[in-house]
Amino acid sequence: DIDALHMDDYFYPYKVAGEQFPDQKTYETYNNGRFTNIEDWRRDNVNELVRDLNTAIKQEKSYVKFGISPFGVWRNIADDPTGSNTTAGQRNYDDLYADTREWIQKGYIDYITPQIYWNIGFTPAAYDILVDWWVKETNNKPIHLYIGQAAY
Repeated sequence: DIDALHMDDYFYPYKVAGEQFPDQKTYETYNNGRFTNIEDWRRDNVNELVRDLNTAIKQEKSYVKFGISPFGVWRNIADDPTGSNTTAGQRNYDDLYADTREWIQKGYIDYITPQIYWNIGFTPAAYDILVDWWVKETNNKPIHLYIGQAAY
């Protein structure tokens, strides 16, 4: 018996300059006109998996908790007024196609453990700014927040 199921780093691969993720043909085959761009289609695939996995877990054992440990930045404020006051090069929503904010808002997860591996004062993604952002996002929602910290 288990108490929880934890997924670490579930999203599309980190972007590498000059490389494209090879899913264009899959998008063309399975999109069926639902999305006007591949980025929204990718996010929907990830959201659907997270939602359906949570549903399956709860149907089997309602007490089992389900959570994910995503990259620490959802979006930068320059890209979205609800994003964090950061300038991170990689972001969940834009680069990894993981709409972690939607998972919180729609209750697809029981807890979230954002990987905030940067220090206070790190200009692109400061620890304190990101912790405050995640606290505000999970406030008054039935989602537990556990901050992921690196041991290095």
